[in-house]
Amino acid sequence: NAAGIYFNKGKTLTLENCRIEKCKGKGSQSSGGIDIQVPTETVSIKDTTIENCEAKANGGGIHLYQGECTLENVTVNNCSALRGGGLHVKEGTLTITGGSFTKNEASGSIANGGGGAIYNEGSTITITGCTIGGDDLGDGNSAGQGGGIFVSEDARCTLNAGTKISGNKAIGIGINNSNGGGIFVNKDSGNTKFGRLTINGSGNPVIISQNTADYGGGVYNHGTATINHAEIKGNNVPHHGGGMFNAGTCMMDGVTLQNNKAESEGGGIYSNKKLTLKDTTVTGNQATASGGAIQIATADSVFNMLGSTVVKVEPSGGAAEPSKNDIYLTNDAFITLTGELTASVEKFARITLNSSGNKGYEVGRVVLKGKDGFSIPSDYKNKFTITDKLTAPKKWELNHKNGALKLKKK
Repeated sequence: NAAGIYFNKGKTLTLENCRIEKCKGKGSQSSGGIDIQVPTETVSIKDTTIENCEAKANGGGIHLYQGECTLENVTVNNCSALRGGGLHVKEGTLTITGGSFTKNEASGSIANGGGGAIYNEGSTITITGCTIGGDDLGDGNSAGQGGGIFVSEDARCTLNAGTKISGNKAIGIGINNSNGGGIFVNKDSGNTKFGRLTINGSGNPVIISQNTADYGGGVYNHGTATINHAEIKGNNVPHHGGGMFNAGTCMMDGVTLQNNKAESEGGGIYSNKKLTLKDTTVTGNQATASGGAIQIATADSVFNMLGSTVVKVEPSGGAAEPSKNDIYLTNDAFITLTGELTASVEKFARITLNSSGNKGYEVGRVVLKGKDGFSIPSDYKNKFTITDKLTAPKKWELNHKNGALKLKKK
């Protein structure tokens, strides 16, 4: 089952100041460095290096099944497997403090692979002060989905202060696109189970940076993502969602979303479900097609802005240049407020609409409305700006009517 250490239904396993290397499982279901199966008490691995290990199945460095395990200052480097190149945990509880996961690879297909560094299958994982990847792009982990971390539909993953997800890659396999360069959060095919990602970076923000994928460079979320005190910056994709592709429910609070890029839509965030930004700053993002900052991609998408959230207004550059840090609202989509925005800025955001068709720039179209008893203040018509339409009539502005902001020609 494992080429290095196999611990099956034992009581207590403690590894400290160890080195496990060049362990390669041979069986079709083998793990690489360590395989831990149903321990009856505690498993503790501390100040240990696991590297150059290989699994034919799950967990190139470590495989944990139905147990509780703590990793403290553990380095997992250059390990590989179909799932969880560095680590695979199934139906267990895992706590990681410090340490790093670098250069690990999950080589399985989109259907049965993922998690270059970590694959979380139906487990609860808590990570504090650990680096997944590194500032040197050569240190990144890779997989078809979740180049850094894969969170299954029945799993929970919490990232605490000081954690860094950087330089990881989701790489397309065959005809399949890659998703979630840094983190991928899954759902089941019946839409009844959703993975959960929680980020708590208070005091030392969680960093998600310099990750790449086809979609969702930093994060691809199919489940529920609650992101507090994080920096999502410098992530890139050739398609949608440079910083994040949100296909689930996402709440950001105290987040900086900066300098992310998409070659198509949604440089900062591409969202087709429910997105809420509270006390969040969005700046310096761009997309080649539309939605430099945020792309609200479907008419039934929900987009809420709260507190001191601001999407910093940058010049549009016109048709010849990329979309720069604007909010793109697809046909019939709008922004919702449940209270006054508190940022001390001249403008809260720049809004872009579809220049072709009948539901983009249209007199009377609602672009901002209140909710839960809140009515949009009349002066907000001057706090949001409208990108020039690419065809005549080009100049548009906002009109306050019936507690909402609506389009009108200048």
